[in-house]
Parts: sequence; structure tokens; C-alpha cells
Amino acid sequence: MKDKPLRGNVVVVWWFDARGLRGVADPEDMKKKGGLPMMSAGVLISDEGDAVRFAQDYYFDGGEEAVRDIEIIPKAYITKMRKWKA
Repeated sequence: MKDKPLRGNVVVVWWFDARGLRGVADPEDMKKKGGLPMMSAGVLISDEGDAVRFAQDYYFDGGEEAVRDIEIIPKAYITKMRKWKA
């Protein structure tokens, strides 16, 4: 296997996911709940348009390359994103 550099940047994304609650709840308590804070990281595929796309795994071997375990997060959900050159 011949090594070659990653084609993208490594990113860490801080964002809010939807939250669901089951069972009986006091409506006043529910007004205090918000999105679920998340942090995800991976190899950036694209940050164009209305979403950020990145892969947790990046594969390369003999000119072939592929990604797997893709995250697609709408930019409206993102609070911060940091990029690092790989």
C-alpha cells in the first residue's frame, strides 16, 4: 500500500441534534429543554450549500479511495466548526 495524503481537512463540528422525550412530562419543564449538544469529527467532504458533509473513515490504496460512515449536518444546527489540515 502506497501512502498518500488525505484530500480533505479534518473537522470537528459542534452542533445541536433534535431531542425526543417519552412518557409523561410537565409542559413547563419541557419549555426548558433544548437541542442535544453534540460534537462530531471526520474528514471533510463538503461544506457547500446548506449542510456540512464529512466521513469518519477515509480509505485509499493504489489510486482507489472511498469514505464511509458519513455525517450530513445542516448548517443551521452547527454552532462551531474547526478545520485542521491533515
